[in-house]
Amino acid sequence: MIIDPLASFGLKEWEAAGRPTVIATPSTGDDHIDREALEAHGVKVFTLRDDRAALDEIRASSEFTFLLLLLGLRGGPQIFGTKHRGEPGNELYRKLVGIIGFGRIGKNIERWCEAFGADVAIYDPPLGYFYWGLEHIFRECDAVVICCTLDDETRQMIGRPLLERMKPNAVLVNTSRGEVLVEEDLIAVIGERPDLRVMLDVLEGELEWRHLNSSLWNLATISPHIAGHTLESERKAQEIAQELETRATITLDG
Repeated sequence: MIIDPLASFGLKEWEAAGRPTVIATPSTGDDHIDREALEAHGVKVFTLRDDRAALDEIRASSEFTFLLLLLGLRGGPQIFGTKHRGEPGNELYRKLVGIIGFGRIGKNIERWCEAFGADVAIYDPPLGYFYWGLEHIFRECDAVVICCTLDDETRQMIGRPLLERMKPNAVLVNTSRGEVLVEEDLIAVIGERPDLRVMLDVLEGELEWRHLNSSLWNLATISPHIAGHTLESERKAQEIAQELETRATITLDG
């Protein structure tokens, strides 16, 4: 069964769906799935991360993350639709960009930053990248891009102690999950540091629709979780999820 990547799926939904033995989500994240409960009932759960080769062909989220980085450096969307030039923005060239999470998106951002003449600092301890600690990245980088997986280690990993270290006019991009940040800390720091350019595609509490009431809508530049929302990426994601579900079902039936 292919499930909706934007809706919660637990035992209640599983029962209503006829107790399928295999479910697949056309997304890399699985925070919308009660995976532990389902697997305890013998359900095989798959995400796009279970086919890395095919996943690498999906570029929408990487492209949008890079777009937010460039737009943040230039000062945000307020540069459009105005008759006055305002304060000058910044080039990416020779800037230092911190990348938190070195998976598919992080690797693309690294490659594109280097093509633009920027340097990168990478943080992803599970993959062996921790020479640049989080404190060092937030203190030294001109921009910080968060594109890690949400798990027990990364949940609320970034709060006030890191955010308040950011350089003047630094850019913060998050296309991971809102829960990687401590939202109340981010709100407080933005209030104290209006120079920061915060570009978000995700907010805390999206599955429960709590994000619609977030104070960040008035403080940061926010897009409605559309990084991966292109015709090509959604088609590829559905195809990958369907293939994973079909192969697993055949294996179980065989």
